[in-house]
Amino acid sequence: MKKTDFFISTALTCLFLAAGNPFSFGQQSQENYQLLLKSGDYQVEANLERFIKAPDINQSEVVEGKYFRLMQFYAIPTQDKKEELQAAGIKFLNYIPNKAYFVSIPAQFDVSKFQDYNIRSIAPIIPEYKLTPVLVNKDYPEWALLDQDHIELIVNFFEGLNKESVITTIEASGFKISDKDTYINSIKIIVHVDQINALAAMPMISYIEPIEPPSEPENLVGRTDHRSHAIAVEYTTGRHYDGTDMNVMMQDDGIIGPHIDYTGRLDQSAVTSNNGNHGDHVAGTIMGAGNLDPLTRGMAFGAKLFVYGSNNNNYNSVPTLYTNDEVRITSKSYSNGCNAGYTTLTQQLDQQVRQ
Repeated sequence: MKKTDFFISTALTCLFLAAGNPFSFGQQSQENYQLLLKSGDYQVEANLERFIKAPDINQSEVVEGKYFRLMQFYAIPTQDKKEELQAAGIKFLNYIPNKAYFVSIPAQFDVSKFQDYNIRSIAPIIPEYKLTPVLVNKDYPEWALLDQDHIELIVNFFEGLNKESVITTIEASGFKISDKDTYINSIKIIVHVDQINALAAMPMISYIEPIEPPSEPENLVGRTDHRSHAIAVEYTTGRHYDGTDMNVMMQDDGIIGPHIDYTGRLDQSAVTSNNGNHGDHVAGTIMGAGNLDPLTRGMAFGAKLFVYGSNNNNYNSVPTLYTNDEVRITSKSYSNGCNAGYTTLTQQLDQQVRQ
């Protein structure tokens, strides 16, 4: 084997291992039933037979005719088996490694039917499962604290519930809602830190985390090694995909320019303030014409750019841009997601892309 082949083979092996390749040397045992959650690793006991004999469902747990449980299998069910359960009224909500799901179960469901589906355990979803690590450890981030005792949180509730009913129930329990207008099944709540566990214990709640930190500019590295020179070349017989007739939305730190490289290809009607130069840098990478310096020309130097600010009120505007302005490419420098982990905002934007 040549040295280069060995290097590529080794690199691919490392890549597969890092990505969780099922054939990796670090493959987990099939008997590993540990729950891997953000708040920690947990073990649930096998209890299916006991659950079937005595489901122990408290009426206070029933929300809109269903209750929520962690359902763990001896092996991940096939699609056919999942569809059988779904047809019977069981809704799979979130996958939890290893081999488990958050599910909703109709209150009148005949639990004896569960014995046909290789289920290991049907367990309550305890409050600690629903909390991000900083809340479990009481290491509250400064940006989310309103004072020494009160914190603003993003509170997610299970899919399939009526949002207004959830809000009414939460408010009736004495919690103060600070923002109801979110894209997915979440709201923002101001709560005394001593009441976080009580909030997490409410049966309709699926996950709680602090509000997002304020946006901060990140302009550490800027490279033009994106290889777009191969599809937008100078010579006549080559490809000339320069972004002409394409609309791009950039959400960053505010107004960009004025700059000769952006002239005639900007729509900044949605932004009124300028909080830095990170957006100028990103815009140049996206669609800078290279008029001032041809060596700094952007990837799509013929594209039109719609500029938005990175404040939290703009997240829900993206689907409208897709519909009204034919925006098909977006660039967002939110400082959230990759840096903050998989947050509610990350999930919201993923759902926008899918829908």
